[in-house]
Amino acid sequence: MLNKYEVFVQVAETRNLTKVAERYHYSQSAISHALRALEEEIGLPLVHRAKNGITLTKYGEELLPDFRRIVCSRERLLQKADQFRGLRRGTLRVGAFTSVSMHWIPAVAEKFAAEYPNIQLIQSHSSYDGVEAGLQTGQLDIGFLSGYYKGNFEFMPLYQDEYLVLLPPDDPLAQYERIPIEALNYRRFVLMEEGGEYDAWHILSRIKGAEVVHYVNEDMLAVPLVEHGIGISILPKLILDGIATPAVKKRFAEPRYRVIGIAANSFKDAPPLAQLFIDLTKDYIETWDPDKLKASISY
Repeated sequence: MLNKYEVFVQVAETRNLTKVAERYHYSQSAISHALRALEEEIGLPLVHRAKNGITLTKYGEELLPDFRRIVCSRERLLQKADQFRGLRRGTLRVGAFTSVSMHWIPAVAEKFAAEYPNIQLIQSHSSYDGVEAGLQTGQLDIGFLSGYYKGNFEFMPLYQDEYLVLLPPDDPLAQYERIPIEALNYRRFVLMEEGGEYDAWHILSRIKGAEVVHYVNEDMLAVPLVEHGIGISILPKLILDGIATPAVKKRFAEPRYRVIGIAANSFKDAPPLAQLFIDLTKDYIETWDPDKLKASISY
């Protein structure tokens, strides 16, 4: 049976009745009927229907976060009921940033699928800000974040990841064994936008006269720019160990770290499936050897 709240959320996200109908294996008219039934129930128009597609009314935009919460609450309820009956099925939505998406999620997802074949795992790749937004709106059940998160979340630390300085091959600092932070004063930098990399910007705030001359929306995209001498960068070891590059990787004289963990609005209220995923992730990290990480990407 179609759930009209879930239908509205899907229509709001895709703005396409045909795609939603295909997802639920219903006719487009059935999806339209579910939307009209919801509008009649609350007494307000939620969508504008036009030849060029669907848009939300001002009421639809305002109420969308509430409908997302209803859908998430229903999903949690069904998962708990399944748990009481000894069943494990449903959907888990997980957000992650680049280095976690590259190096942890594939192995954890493989193990998760093998152990819980009836659970659909949906992974959303985004920046720190994107993961936080997904948690706040209810689009994500749990998400990987840095310890410098901004929102009002519960946070479970999992791993300490060291930051490295990335230098052009001919940079004078390439001769240093380790880089004192004051040696970076008044240098030009290539960095992710601030919402994508809180920790690197926190380090940058300690550097006098630092000038960001180029912004990227994926941290690995800074690497070829550094190779070509556009600037230097500050990047996590978890990213750099997976990249083959002629650029020079150096540790700080006083090591700098980020703490990677899993966040939720409330672990107590998170879907029961979330704990299954968290347990597998913790087991994987305990046995994971970053020194065996192969440089699988080159520029």
